[in-house]
Amino acid sequence: MVKKSTKSRPKRVTLGEKYTRIRKAKQKVAKDKKKAKKEAKQRALQGGKRPKNKDPGVPAAWPFREEFLKEMAFERAKILAKEQKKKEAKKARKQALLAGEPEETDAVKTNADEQQEACEEVDAPKMDAPKMDAEKRHRKLVKRRRRRPVKDCF
Repeated sequence: MVKKSTKSRPKRVTLGEKYTRIRKAKQKVAKDKKKAKKEAKQRALQGGKRPKNKDPGVPAAWPFREEFLKEMAFERAKILAKEQKKKEAKKARKQALLAGEPEETDAVKTNADEQQEACEEVDAPKMDAPKMDAEKRHRKLVKRRRRRPVKDCF
């Protein structure tokens, strides 16, 4: 009796097996596509949005809980007021365009004001800081150049 080889099996495959594998792979891809399309359709029927994870909120035992909640409510109200202002400004611009009036420069001014307010809220760094960074970068580059030995290639 002939002993079976302990080596790995040969990688050769009959053409029947080869084409069967290809066919099965195509069927799998088609099935996945069909499933994805079906799920997308169901999501569209449900409103198109997935349910968001609920906010766990603030623990009852948390120190200064009331102050934090008041702060958060104030911030939320502030954001809602800004959004409402933007909506009203957009409506006013749209009505002005429909009426045939030229665009007002007030809208441009309000955008500039909003940008300035945003910068103030974030406490943006002053204009001198990037210049300092550029100087530091330049110094580092000069130091690196000094360290590197010059190679003569002839």
